[in-house]
Parts: sequence; C-alpha cells; structure tokens
Amino acid sequence: SAAAQWQVIYASQTGYAYELAQQTVQMLQTAGHSACCISMDQLTPQQLAGSRCLIIASTTGEGDPPDPALAFIGHTAIATDLRDTRYAILALGDRSYEHFCAFAHQLDHWLRNSGANPLFDVIEVDNADPTALQQWQQHIATLTGQHNPTIWEARHYSTWTLSTRQHLNPGSQGGAVFHLELRPDN
Repeated sequence: SAAAQWQVIYASQTGYAYELAQQTVQMLQTAGHSACCISMDQLTPQQLAGSRCLIIASTTGEGDPPDPALAFIGHTAIATDLRDTRYAILALGDRSYEHFCAFAHQLDHWLRNSGANPLFDVIEVDNADPTALQQWQQHIATLTGQHNPTIWEARHYSTWTLSTRQHLNPGSQGGAVFHLELRPDN
C-alpha cells in the first residue's frame, strides 16, 4: 500500500462500505491509478500522513462508528500532522436517526483539525441513495480525468418477516443462541 497513489479506506458494519470501497478502487484502477483498499481497523493516523485518501464511512445506531473503526478512533486523540494529506469522505447513514452520518463528520472534523485538506465536501448517502453515489463517482472521475464513468447499481432490498425464533441453549453460561427462520413478504 505504500506505493499506492490512493488509499481507499472503509469503516463498515454490514459490508456495504467495503463493497463501495472495492468499486472505488476499481474505478481508480480503470483510470490508470494505483489504489489499495484498507479497513479502518488496519489503519493508524500516521499512515494517512502525506497520502491521498478516499474514506467510506458508515455510521451505526445513533451516530456511532462501526465496530471495526473503534480502535482507529482511539488513535485520533493523539495529535497528528496531516498537512500533506488530501482526502474525501463518503458518509453512509440513515436519515431516520437523529445523528445522521455523525461518524463520518467526526472523521472530517478530526482530519481538518489535523491540517488535512479536503478534495471536496463530505457526500452524505441516505440508505444507498443513487444520486449521492453518482455524485461520489463524478468527483472521483474528475480527480482522475475519467469521462463517463460506469454508474454503480443501487442495492434493491425486500422486506422479510421473522417466522420462527427458537432459543437453542437455554441455561447456558455463554450468550444465547437462536435458530431464526425468515420468510419474504411479497
């Protein structure tokens, strides 16, 4: 990753940020740039110094970072000089929560306070909104000199209902284990 022109960093709870990070790396490579994909749990602030970073960060619950980002957040309490760092953030969240995309904004605040320079403003994505994702792609295309990037397909979700829930280990000293069965709602 030291030789990569771009670091694509993701903080994912469900895997969606990872999926978007992989698509971003592919887009950069298609444009002839080298790029690496790094999980935030494998990152220290010092690795950001002097780099170009594209960060895709999910927010979970009421504004919390995803579990894999908790160790990195602990590192941000230490002053880091990031004056030679350029970055952009794609913030994934759900507007139904009070602190929409809070973790990504926390990262943006820390990066700016550390002297890093944003390539463009944080792009907020509400539940995989295709318009926001296209805005991210267009910014990446502009940065890399790409024309007419392939538009990413939005995820399509369906509703499922829990039909069976059976506690498999009652009385166990460990955590509860359940057998779950779901049925699709048509």
